[in-house]
Amino acid sequence: MNLGVTGFHGLKLLAHCGGGAFGDVYFCQDISGQKMAVKIVSKKKLGDSWSRELKGVINYRKITEGAPELLQIFHVEEDQEHFFYTMEAADSVSEQEYRPDTLASRLNQGHLPQDDIFGILSSIFTGIRTIHDAGFAHRDIKPDNILFVKGVPKLGDIGLMSALTATSTQVAGTIEYLPPEVRTAEGIESSSQKSTQQNDLYAFGKVIYCAATGREPQAWPTIPKELPLTLPFKLFLRLSLRLCDKDPARRIHSIAELEKELSEIKRKLETGETLRDKAAYQLKQSLLGLRSAGVHSGSFMRHHWLLSIVVLTLVLFATWFFSPEPPFDISKQETVVYTNEELGISMTVPAQWDIVSEETILKLLEPEINNQENLTEEEKKKVELYASEVESGYDAIYLEYETIPQDNISIQKSPESELYFEMKPDELRFLAKEGSKTLGHDLQYYEVKKETFKDIPCVYLDYLIDDEIRINAYAFHFNNQYFLINCICNKDRYLARQKPFTQVLDTLEFK
Repeated sequence: MNLGVTGFHGLKLLAHCGGGAFGDVYFCQDISGQKMAVKIVSKKKLGDSWSRELKGVINYRKITEGAPELLQIFHVEEDQEHFFYTMEAADSVSEQEYRPDTLASRLNQGHLPQDDIFGILSSIFTGIRTIHDAGFAHRDIKPDNILFVKGVPKLGDIGLMSALTATSTQVAGTIEYLPPEVRTAEGIESSSQKSTQQNDLYAFGKVIYCAATGREPQAWPTIPKELPLTLPFKLFLRLSLRLCDKDPARRIHSIAELEKELSEIKRKLETGETLRDKAAYQLKQSLLGLRSAGVHSGSFMRHHWLLSIVVLTLVLFATWFFSPEPPFDISKQETVVYTNEELGISMTVPAQWDIVSEETILKLLEPEINNQENLTEEEKKKVELYASEVESGYDAIYLEYETIPQDNISIQKSPESELYFEMKPDELRFLAKEGSKTLGHDLQYYEVKKETFKDIPCVYLDYLIDDEIRINAYAFHFNNQYFLINCICNKDRYLARQKPFTQVLDTLEFK
C-alpha cells in the first residue's frame, strides 16, 4: 500500500502508528467522525499464511464481546490485496500529534511507579486469562503490544493469535519474549511446534521484569542497583523469576497457578509480608528444586535407559547391601508359642527361631561328655556343670543357631536361685563373682536389682562373662518353683539383640 494515501475503504488515515514486515497500523477516522485504529495487512507479503492470520483476528473478535479487558474489534474486511480490521485506538501521549500510549512508551521513562504496578499487571493478566479460557494463545505479548485505552491496559496486535489446537510451521512471537528452549542460535526455531499458553506465560514474566526494572528483556534477570526493592517490586520480581526460570520444570505452568500467585501478592501488598509468608516462600523454593530434579532424572532415564537401568541396579544393590536391617517387630513376624508346662509359662517367639529341648541339648553334649580325655580340667568342669544344669531342666531358643551358648533365650530350672531372693543385691553380686572364679570365669556386673515382672517376684542380673558373653538374667519365683530366663548373646551384638529379647519377654505369660 502507498503510505502517502490518506483514505482507505472510507477511513481517513490521520497518522501512521507503526508497522512491520506484513502490515501497518494507522490512527484513523470514519465518516461519522469516530476515531479508531486500523491495521492493514498485505496478503502478498504474508503469502499462504494470510488466511490463518485473518482467522486469528476473526477468532479474537468473537471472544472480545463482553470482555472489556480486551482490545475491541469493530470491523473486519478484506479486498484482493489486503485484509484489515478497525479497533479501539490507544490513548495519545501528546495533544499536538498522535502518539499511542503503550507500556513500551511508558517504560522509556523508567520502571512503573510502585503504586501502579499491581493494577497494570493484573489488568494485563486478566486479558491473557480471557484469551486462554477461550482456548487461544496470543503468541506475541510484549510492552509494545500493550496499549492504554482510557487508561486501561489492553493487549494489542492480535494478528498472531491462534487456537491451541492449530498447527504452525513456525513458533511465533518476539525472540526476547520466547522461552529459551524454543530458540536456536539462528533465532526462532523453525519446526512443527505449536504455540502454547506456556509461551504466553513466559512472555508475561518478561513483561513483568521490564515493568518492574525499566530494562530491556535481554537484561533479565539482573536487577538495577538503583531500583528500590520495596515490597511491590520484590514480589513481582520473584514472580518474573518463576515465570521465566531457565528450567521449565520450575516455572508456573497454568493460568490458575498464576492467578493464585497474583492473589497472594495482592494480600501481601494489603497486609504486609509476614514471617510465615517468608518461610512458605523458602519451602516452596525447596519443593520446586525437588520437582525439577525429579523431572530431569526422568528425562535422563528416558534418553539413556540402558545406562539408567545399570545405575539403578547398582544403587539398589548398594542400598540393600549397606542398609541396616529394619527394626525388629514381633507383630510383623510369623510366630509360634513356646510352652513349658512344668514351670507354667509360655512365650511367643518368631517361627524362624529354633526351640531346642532339654533332650536335644543333651544329645548335642553327649560326644563331649563321653570323650573328655582331650579336655583340660577346667573344660571338664564346664561341660559337667552345663550338663547338670541341662539335666535339671533346660530349654533353649536360638535366634541364629551358632554354638552354645550364644544368642539364645534359655529357660532353666534353678532351685539354688532361691538364694537370689534372700540376699541383698551386693551380696548376690559378690557370691556370683566368687563362684565364677572357681570355674575360671571373669564376671563384670552392670546391674543387679529386685523387682516384679508382670506382678511376679523377680531378681534381674545384667552381666558380662569373660568380656565376651552378655547375659540379662531374670530369676523368678512362681508356683513354688525357682527358675531362670537368660537372654544370652555375644557382647558385640547386644544392642541389636535387645529389642528382640525385650519384645519376646513382653509376651511371657504365667499360668
